[in-house]
Amino acid sequence: MRTIERQEAYAAIDSERDYQDAMTADPSRQDMIENLSAGDIILAMENCLSEARATWYLGSVSHYAAAHAIRKVAALGVRFMEVHGSPPRRMI
Repeated sequence: MRTIERQEAYAAIDSERDYQDAMTADPSRQDMIENLSAGDIILAMENCLSEARATWYLGSVSHYAAAHAIRKVAALGVRFMEVHGSPPRRMI
């Protein structure tokens, strides 16, 4: 897997958020909950991290499968901040 610039990484995360929003808006996807609690999002992030760990452990040389899971984790983090807010990082 090639390295990418920060803007490309942000675009990948943004595409995942678009996908998440589309899934929650789809009436046929009753399994998708629009208003996740903080705990729901954290559990979903942990599940995706477990998926990333498992694919990494299996020795995916390019880590392509793990990258899919990490994109989901990052997008879930964005979703968390959209719903629950986030203080800015203070520079020291």
